[in-house]
Amino acid sequence: MGPIEIFSNDQMTVYYHQDKKIIHHIMKKQVGGQPFYDAILAATDCLVQNGAKKWLSDDRLNPMLKPEDQKWAVDVWQPLILEAGWKYWSIILPDKMIGKMRMNMMAYQYSKMGVTVKTFNTPEQGLGWLTGDL
Repeated sequence: MGPIEIFSNDQMTVYYHQDKKIIHHIMKKQVGGQPFYDAILAATDCLVQNGAKKWLSDDRLNPMLKPEDQKWAVDVWQPLILEAGWKYWSIILPDKMIGKMRMNMMAYQYSKMGVTVKTFNTPEQGLGWLTGDL
C-alpha cells in the first residue's frame, strides 16, 4: 500500500504511509508563514488521529527556516507533537550547508527531548531507517 496525500500547497506536500504509520513531508522550496504552518499542522493532526510515532522530513529544497518560523515551531508545534507521543524523526538534510547546520542543531535539541533523530541524504535511506529496512 502506497502513501496517501493528506495535504499539499505550493510549499509542501504531506503524505501518510498507512501501513507503516509514518508521516512524510516534502518541502518543494523555501517554506514559511501560514502555508508552512498549515502543512505541519495537517501532518500533526494525521499523526495524532492515527497514533503514528514516526516522521520523515524531506527538507532538501528548503535552505533554512526563517527566525519567526523557528519560533512558531518551538512555541506552537513542539508542545503539540511531543504531547502526541512522537518518537522517531528521519531528516533528509537540506542541500545548502547553512540548512544542514540548522537542521543538525534542531535534531540535537529534539533528541534531548526524547525523540530519536537520524539524518540522511536521501528519502530512501530515511524511510529505510524508520521501517527497519536498513
